[in-house]
Amino acid sequence: MLVIEMDCKIIYIVGDGRSGSTLLENVLRNQNNTINVGECFRFWERYYRNETICGCNKLIGNCELWTGVDANLRNTFGDDYDSKKVEQSIKKFTTYKYQKHFNEFEVSEQLKDLIITFYSSIAHISGANIIIDSSKSPGWAILLSRFIPENVLFIHLERELASVADSWKKKVVLPEYVLSQRYMPVKSDLNIIRTWTRVKVMGRRLKETNNYIFLRYEDLVNNFEAVINHVQLKYGLEIFSELKWRGSHSIAGNPVRDQMLGKDIIITDKKSKLERLNKKQVMLFRLWEWGCNLFLR
Repeated sequence: MLVIEMDCKIIYIVGDGRSGSTLLENVLRNQNNTINVGECFRFWERYYRNETICGCNKLIGNCELWTGVDANLRNTFGDDYDSKKVEQSIKKFTTYKYQKHFNEFEVSEQLKDLIITFYSSIAHISGANIIIDSSKSPGWAILLSRFIPENVLFIHLERELASVADSWKKKVVLPEYVLSQRYMPVKSDLNIIRTWTRVKVMGRRLKETNNYIFLRYEDLVNNFEAVINHVQLKYGLEIFSELKWRGSHSIAGNPVRDQMLGKDIIITDKKSKLERLNKKQVMLFRLWEWGCNLFLR
């Protein structure tokens, strides 16, 4: 078995859903030799079901990048490669109900080799030196920090809880499903609080690595130039001064639509109006966030 060497960098965005990762991912895409791939850990779920489109607007099973990645995995691991077993293994690290037992899971060398081959295949097929992965899952991030700590640059993106909650109350179509219409879940208050808090707690575990930046979404849109300069200096990046919406191979997440490609990325401070929350809910979310920030410094 010949595992492809890991000679690329991954910029990994950690965070809750509805926190601005699409904006950040596409800003970071404005560099030479980069590729943004959306929520990478969903490859084993999405590719083999072949029900969704890639960010390149081809059905995932017809996308040259992902078919090439699949071929490399099969050629490298042969009969030992079982995509369903890989998907089940990955869920232990990415599904929140498992994460309180995270440290109890044994990680096999084969899973490590498979993940290295997976990311290396993306880089080799695309020709990119930097992969932008907006998986957001803190469990997957911690797994990568164990396997390839020198290759991953983490950006922990957090948005204020009330704004996240207001967004989760909206019924949103999953745009990557073209064969059927599917929606993202409309979450309960308890579920929103639980998920946001887990991401906050687990994401902060990445501070133990040398490659970690904590970034508030509100700072990103209000002080964009200063924040991006900090990210560039910390990680040695060279982001173009003229920001455009560029093409992607997003396997999951919010893909850039054709009508947006080539247009300028406009950074605006769009404060959430919290139209879907009543006053008690707004107070609940703000008090919870205040308490978390007080005890999780």
